[in-house]
This record gives sequence, C-alpha cells and structure tokens, in this order.
Amino acid sequence: MSADLNLKRETLFQKIRENIYLRFVIRKFFFYLIILFVALSITWIIPRLIPGDPLNYMFQQTGTGSSAWVDRRKDELREFYGLDLPLHEQFINFWINILQFDLGYSFEELKITVLDRILPFFYMTIILVIPVLILGFFLGNYIGGKAATSEGPLSKLIYYIGVSLQSTPYYWTALLTMIIFFIIDDSVGIHLYPSKWRVLTIEYLFKNPLVFLNHYIIPFSVMLLFTTGGWSTGMRAMMLYEMDSPYLIYSKQLGFKKGLIESYARRNAILPQVTGLNLRLNELIGVTLIVEYVFQYPGLGRILIESAQSRNYPLIIGSFAVIILITVIGNFLIDILYGFIDPRIRSGSAT
Repeated sequence: MSADLNLKRETLFQKIRENIYLRFVIRKFFFYLIILFVALSITWIIPRLIPGDPLNYMFQQTGTGSSAWVDRRKDELREFYGLDLPLHEQFINFWINILQFDLGYSFEELKITVLDRILPFFYMTIILVIPVLILGFFLGNYIGGKAATSEGPLSKLIYYIGVSLQSTPYYWTALLTMIIFFIIDDSVGIHLYPSKWRVLTIEYLFKNPLVFLNHYIIPFSVMLLFTTGGWSTGMRAMMLYEMDSPYLIYSKQLGFKKGLIESYARRNAILPQVTGLNLRLNELIGVTLIVEYVFQYPGLGRILIESAQSRNYPLIIGSFAVIILITVIGNFLIDILYGFIDPRIRSGSAT
C-alpha cells in the first residue's frame, strides 16, 4: 500500500515537472498567496496606527448615556471585538477568522456581519468594474489598431479624442459630467439626489432595469472613457512596432494582402495588451473608489470612505479585504489566461 502511494506521488511530481504551463500556474498561485497574506496583514495594521480609540469616537458621536454606563458599555464592546487582547493574539484571531470567511461585526450594527454589510456594495462595484474592463479593452484596442493602420482622418480623430480623455484626471471628468447632467442651483449647489442613489441595489437591475440604468450609465461612461484611451494608446504603439517588424516587411515583399498582414500584426500586438490587463484592473479598482464617492454610487468606494470617517475598524478592514481579494484573484486569472493566449508560456520559451 505504501509503495503504491509513493509510486502515485512520484508519478504526480513527474507530470508536474514535465508540464511547463502547470508549473507556471503553481508558481503564480503561491506568488499571489504571499501577496494576499502581506496585503491583508498591512490592512489589519493600518487602522491600528490611527491615533485614538475608535470606541471613544463612536460614543462621542452618539452622545448618550451616563459616564459609568458608557465606560461599562465600552468595556463590553472591547471584549466582544477582542480589542482587549494583546496585538499578536488579535492578529492570529484575525487570520483564523479570515480563513473561515468571517470578517466580524460592524461597530455600528452589531446584529449585521461585515460580510453581509459589504456584499450589496461589492456586487455594485463588480458590475461597474468588469464591464468597463472588458468593453474598454476591446474598444480601445480596436480604436488603437485602426489609428495605426488607417489613412483616414476619422480614425485618427477618434484616437486623439480617446487619448485626451484618458489624460484628463478621472475625478475632473466625473465632476464635469455632474455639471452637464445634473441640476445646478446657486443656493445649494449640485443636486445628486442622494436618496435615490441610496436605495439603488443589484435587485433593481432585474426589477426595474430602466431605473438602474438611469443611475448606472454616467459613472460607467466616465470610467469607460478614462480606460479606453489608455488601451488605444498602447495598441497603436504596438501595431506600429509590429508593422515595422522584419517578418511583416518580408510578407509585404511576397505580396501578402494588406488585411492579412494587419491581422498578423494585431495578433502579436495584442499580447502586451493582455499583460496590461493586470495593471488596468488594479487601476480601475482605485478609480472606481473615487468615482463612486463623487457620484455617491453605492459601491465599495462609498462604504469604505464612510467607514473610515466613522473609524469603523471591522468595516474598514472588511472593505479593503474584499478589494484586495478582487484584485489578487483577478490578476491570477489574467495570468492564467495569458498562458493560454501566448504559446511561449506553454512551451517554456518565455518566463
């Protein structure tokens, strides 16, 4: 029995050693596992570096109860949240809870877990980021490819407009759209109708799509304009580089059709763009947090800023943990996808 088990183990290790792509995936998995550990640990540490006791701040906000009652209640809450334990025990308990997918309870709502509080906002952020990432990738690469190969002025004009929009700060673009699309009153400023935004949830997408799109379309458009220009710039540069490559120059001399040559160039030019999906995803997560706050869009950005303002440690850590998890998993999946697209990864000729 032991000999058979050893034989199976040796066979498995042999298959892993021979499968270059599998080794690539395993290396990436452990790399992102380390990144996840470091990032979540920093997330746990940062709120504890903020001066002051968050429970003191919470009771200052409420302003109710006698001094003895407040002190007794703070001691109860400190014990409930484990804040009375030494820091190393708090850190160990934090990781035990993380491995159990338990983010604890919010300071403000003791009957609602942090995960339940965050999930509705998480869904709203995901349906904003993922469509922007995918649509911006294809649209930007199409515009950049056309700008590199087309002689017409229209393609060039669209490209330069995209680059200009990408170069402008995204928060400035968001504020500009507010001026254009929202009502402005000199006495009270810009009306964002916060009550309407606050009731917006993922369920509206299925119950009343028109109401949902009415709130969704402007933040989505701002982020799409911001990201499309970046993709088009990179694609145009890579297409021009590929069009001057020796193999394509030789193809022209052999009399290959222009469309076929451009398709060859596009296939190779798109590979660095796929690599850039990692960076663009990370960038979009950061952009989303600001755009959500500007528009009061009910996503992770808004709940993160509100929890930071109220010093709600569990909600701060939980929000950052979800954002980090999205980013790490997204980067890992993109790396796996790149291995499928680039044959050099599968053959081991590229690292």
